[in-house]
Amino acid sequence: MYKIAVLPGDGIGSEVTAQTVRVLKTVGSRFNREFDFTEGLVGGVAYDTAGTPLPKETLELCHASDAILFGAAGGPKWDSLPPRLRPEAGGILSLRKELGLFANLRPVMVFSSLENASTLKPEVVAGVDLLIVRELTGGLYFGKKYRENLPDGNIKVVDMLEYTTSEIERIVRVAFDLARKRKSKVTSVDKANVLESSRLWREVATAVGRDEPDVSLDHMYVDS
Repeated sequence: MYKIAVLPGDGIGSEVTAQTVRVLKTVGSRFNREFDFTEGLVGGVAYDTAGTPLPKETLELCHASDAILFGAAGGPKWDSLPPRLRPEAGGILSLRKELGLFANLRPVMVFSSLENASTLKPEVVAGVDLLIVRELTGGLYFGKKYRENLPDGNIKVVDMLEYTTSEIERIVRVAFDLARKRKSKVTSVDKANVLESSRLWREVATAVGRDEPDVSLDHMYVDS
């Protein structure tokens, strides 16, 4: 029995999760697996109901579950809320931070029947099979943010980009572990020619590469 927390959230989220639950039930019946689905509030609908985009009950449900099925959060209705109460920051980002969900896996696959449907040339997209590994709990989203009124009437805004060595290393190792099950190749994407955070990122990725020589590593500027 697998306990699944279902968080439909806002907008299309309820439609997507409802259909995904149907799929999971079919999977369960075909492969002899049982799923126990429990819904929770998150995002704008949670704010409307409980005054917070991530209620305590929802967080407890997530901690007690084997997996979370998340729909969507946010919409124009809640755009005027203070940042900490907006569905995106108070819901999605808080959930990531509270549960330590630091690795986002984004597969890119092109089926042969869809090669001509892309805005890119078919010969460019044919056979593409990538897995993008994105860091989720550090960097700009979670750094200090503030505004400052200047004497001349201007407003200065600051979004601080912060990473520690351990935060970078753990996401890089996830990429290496996944690459080992695929083509044993990792491309680390950064902006090391400008940003100090990216220079540290490249240093850490290079060090991990030395520890795991069975996986090839190269570096690419994000511009390209």
